[in-house]
Amino acid sequence: MRVVTWNVLWRFAPDRRARERALLTVLDRLQPDIVGLQEAETLPPSPSPT
Repeated sequence: MRVVTWNVLWRFAPDRRARERALLTVLDRLQPDIVGLQEAETLPPSPSPT
């Protein structure tokens, strides 16, 4: 069984079409049984209250 996870914002964040092409290319190549998609973004730390 092949499981693949993908952070959909990774590397192609502003370009939705590029994200879609990249994801479909990888899924076609790997032929996974299960796919986990997530959207995770790293934000700068919030300033600490003074």
